[in-house]
Amino acid sequence: MIADLDNQRYIYDETLGNLRIDFIETFCKHTKSPFNGQTFILELWEKAIIQIAYGFKIKETGLRRLNEVILLVARKNGKTTFVAGIDLAEFFLSKGGVVIVCASNTSEQTNILFEEINNMIINKVFSATIILCYF
Repeated sequence: MIADLDNQRYIYDETLGNLRIDFIETFCKHTKSPFNGQTFILELWEKAIIQIAYGFKIKETGLRRLNEVILLVARKNGKTTFVAGIDLAEFFLSKGGVVIVCASNTSEQTNILFEEINNMIINKVFSATIILCYF
C-alpha cells in the first residue's frame, strides 16, 4: 500500500476513513465488561486499517480501490467490537445498497459478532440522534 501512494493510478483521500473513525469514536461504546458503556477509542492499528480500506481510490473513477478486507488478528485484541463498529458505521454512513456480511470460521463466532452489533443498538449505546435516525 505504501507503493500506491506514488502510483499515479490511485489517489489517497482520508475523508471517508476519518468519517468512519469519527463515527465509531463518537457513537459506539463498549458493551462488555470491564469497558461496558465506555466510549470506543480506536487503537492506531485499527485506524490504519480503516484508512487503508477507505482511503485509496482509483483516480479515473473515484471508486474505492479496496472493497473487501480480511482481518487476521490474534485472540483477545478486540476484533469483534472493532468489526461491529465498522459494520454500524457502514450501515449509517454508506450511500445505501451495501451488503454487510458477518462471517467467521464458526457459526458461534459469527453469532457473537451479530450479538455485539445488536447490543450496541439495543442497549442504546448510541446517542439519541443516531437512534432516531435508525428508526
